[in-house]
Amino acid sequence: MGLGLNQRSFSVLDGMARQATDLRVNAQTVEGARVIDAGVHAIGGLDAGILLAHACMADLASIQLVPGAVGDYGCTLVQVASDHPVAACLGSQYAGWQVSVGKYFAMASGPMRALAGREPLFAELGLGETADIAVGVLEAGKLPTPEVVAYLADRLKLPPGAISLAVAPTGSIAGSLQVVARSLETALHQMHEIHFPLASIVSGIGTAPLGQLAAGVAAFAPMDAPPVVAGAAGRWSRLMRALDAMRTLSVMSSATWRRPSATPILGLATKSIAPNSSALSVTSAPRSVSVETITTGMGRRR
Repeated sequence: MGLGLNQRSFSVLDGMARQATDLRVNAQTVEGARVIDAGVHAIGGLDAGILLAHACMADLASIQLVPGAVGDYGCTLVQVASDHPVAACLGSQYAGWQVSVGKYFAMASGPMRALAGREPLFAELGLGETADIAVGVLEAGKLPTPEVVAYLADRLKLPPGAISLAVAPTGSIAGSLQVVARSLETALHQMHEIHFPLASIVSGIGTAPLGQLAAGVAAFAPMDAPPVVAGAAGRWSRLMRALDAMRTLSVMSSATWRRPSATPILGLATKSIAPNSSALSVTSAPRSVSVETITTGMGRRR
């Protein structure tokens, strides 16, 4: 591909290691591999979560927190924009590698997937790469063991010292944010499932509301929610799970450069189990599609 996915993500983790104190993360080594704890034992935070998302996407996207609203309540949205959406999302960010070694389990994202080439989509879309370093982001509640590092080194055909990993459970601040930053990836994955020509996509933007943490910690309660809502963790959790379905994607096709847009789209019918990486399940094909934009979820482009 020529984008150097693993090198880009390696630079992101280098920055995290240098700023470990400010980011509230811990950098350490396990059997020679660099491991950055962004939420297992470390506290982590919003900045760490944004950098985790950058590492997942091989630093091929802009990721920011922006003010928004869901219903009557103001909330924070995670906005993702990329001029290399297929490579950033499917070639790197998609959590397509289940790492299971003994009692250890993690869902692996990041460009080490492109290096391993274990998933059929890499051959299908031409997204694989060769590199002398590998970077992965693990969604897990435990740090990788020496056995896990040995497993990865074997699959990647690299020495442990060439591997860098960042780890955060999805219930942590950083881990939760990097999951919500998958709105663009989720939509592209579904487009791939219905055989949309991904080669025609040149840019994409996705947004999703940043919900609260697990265990009833309302860390991301809406900025203007009344006290009764902000304090009712369980009720707010149910509300946010429902509202996480509202993921809207705008995709610019290469056809845009050749002719103006045609009929506005009516959208994809979807069912949400957000915020998982497979959050949207397409239940019907688009009724009409413009050459410029595609919208998924509950939002509709006017």
